[in-house]
Formats: sequence, structure tokens, C-alpha cells
Amino acid sequence: MFNSSENKFILTEEGLPIIEASIQFEQNIRHGYFYLDTCSSINIVDESFVNSNGLESSFRGLADSSNKATVTNVRFRVGDNYFEEKFHAIRKKSMPKEDGYSILGILGIGFMNKNKILYNNYQQVIYMNSNSELFDSRSVIKMEYTNAGLPLIKTVFDGKEQWCLVDTGAAFNIACEPVFGDYTFQPITHDEANMLWSFGDKIMTLPAGLDFSVILDGEDKTHNIHYHEEFSVPVCGDKKYLDVDSGREIRVLLGNDFLRRHQWIMDFGNNVIYAK
Repeated sequence: MFNSSENKFILTEEGLPIIEASIQFEQNIRHGYFYLDTCSSINIVDESFVNSNGLESSFRGLADSSNKATVTNVRFRVGDNYFEEKFHAIRKKSMPKEDGYSILGILGIGFMNKNKILYNNYQQVIYMNSNSELFDSRSVIKMEYTNAGLPLIKTVFDGKEQWCLVDTGAAFNIACEPVFGDYTFQPITHDEANMLWSFGDKIMTLPAGLDFSVILDGEDKTHNIHYHEEFSVPVCGDKKYLDVDSGREIRVLLGNDFLRRHQWIMDFGNNVIYAK
């Protein structure tokens, strides 16, 4: 079925995908792991692993804060495959941390698209340069992209279409308050608020159970797939959307745990998702 390179990855304790890799640094080789993050528009690396020469740039975190970085070329290896890509090199203290794993950085959406990766979360494997056939037994969801290259799908909440980010780098789902329509937001529990972290940024959230459906490619709404999931709802400040892209207000995000439990397969060669 596949004419490509197969590489296994593992899930962290929080359920995020990391893949074993090595970086060629001057005369040294550093071994560790990269996160696989579809909602990172850039590749990120710990600056201590690479040459510091490069152009200065910045990138935006979850809470809209700006982070400075140096852009540099990095040569690395995943399995039997060698790559050279541009990375934003950031300070080690700003990098995500995982107990028991040396985190080298993050492989973002550009890497996924360039190498036509097929991301199979429930079997914890990616195929590079995949020439996959259609999964006849699965429904097909079309992926579109923001201007920054992040993957979007169409969903329906409370009878209204909502653009939704599909984020392998998040262990949680997010829904901003406008997806509730005319109803007052009522969290399903009264536990302490959760804190979502992204490169030092934090957003306070509360959990809420929501019904929604996913719009299938080429089908009418009667054939959509329906789900009931728990979402983290930002409650600090005036968080009406996660991002605005060419006039599209993006209010919903589906995280990696959702993809794994529902056995979604992301095909970046054909820009579709195969759902059961």
C-alpha cells in the first residue's frame, strides 16, 4: 500500500508525539527527539545544538507573545532519512520539557507537507514521501491551510460552520465561547481552572462538553460525522477566537488525543484526513 519510509514515534506522558532523531552539529552528533507539531508554522531547535550564525527573526506563541530566534540551517536524521531544513533556534529554557527525553526541538507543518507525510496516530507511525491509496473503508475530510500553513477542517457547532485547527502538538481540544451560539457558557465541572502552556505563555481554561460534527469532503451535512468531546474553553480576557486568517475567525482546535482515540490518519501528500 505504501512506497515510503516508515518511522515509529512515541507519545509522551501527556500524549504528544515525539520521534527519535539526531542532529549533526559541527563534528558532533546529538541524539534526542523532535515533537511532531502540525500547528507549528516553523521548525524549532534548541540553540545550544546548532551554529549560532543566522538571521534574527521572531515567532508568535499561543498567547500572541513574540519570541526572538535565530534562523539557521540544520542537518538531521530521522530513521534512515537525512534532511536539511531551516530552523528557528531558541533558548533552552523556552523549549518544552519532557521527563526522560532529550528534546531537540519541533518539526512543523512545512516539514510534513514537503515530505508528504502520512501521520497515523493510533499506530504511532509516520510514512515519508507516501504514495497512499485511498482508504475505501474510511470517510475523507478535506484539509485546507491558513496563510501560515496550518491545517484547517470545517466543523459545525450549534448549527453554525466553524473553522477548526488540527493540532498534533496539543494534548487538548480548545473551543472559544462563540461556538456556544446564544447559550451562556456553563462548564461541566467546577474544578480548578486548567492552564495551557505554549513556550512560556499560559491561558486559563475551564472544561466543557460539546456536540459537533465534521464536514466530509464532497458530502452534504446529513452524512457528516458526529462527535461529543470535552473542550478547554479560554476564560481569561476576551478570547473570541484562536486566530483570524483572511477573514476566517478560527475558534476551534482538535488535539492529538482526539486524533488517536478516533483513529484519524492525516495525509499531507493528498491534503486529506481519513476518519473511521
